[in-house]
Amino acid sequence: LQPELFKTQSQEGVSFNGIQYLGSSTVDAPVSETEANRKMSILKSQAGQPIPIILSIPSNNAGNIVLKDPATNQILAAFCIKHVLFCARGEVESDLNDCMALNVLHKRSG
Repeated sequence: LQPELFKTQSQEGVSFNGIQYLGSSTVDAPVSETEANRKMSILKSQAGQPIPIILSIPSNNAGNIVLKDPATNQILAAFCIKHVLFCARGEVESDLNDCMALNVLHKRSG
């Protein structure tokens, strides 16, 4: 997995191609590594066909984390990096060693 630097009119950072998106879930403890690993395990076991994506991470806190379709370069999802509460990776000695999780605050309307 080779990172690639990018620069657009609105932001710059690093992109990772060859990432597989397993899905999303709500969490009970958004800053718990144990909870993140539990949710990653559930998503990995339920992911019949992971979605290939390009993951772009901005170089500063004013940008967005962006998930793109590698075939069309269309944005599938974007999250303001300021709303990332927690990031965890799967334990090295587990079947989650190829996983990572981002816990993002979603603002509710209403």
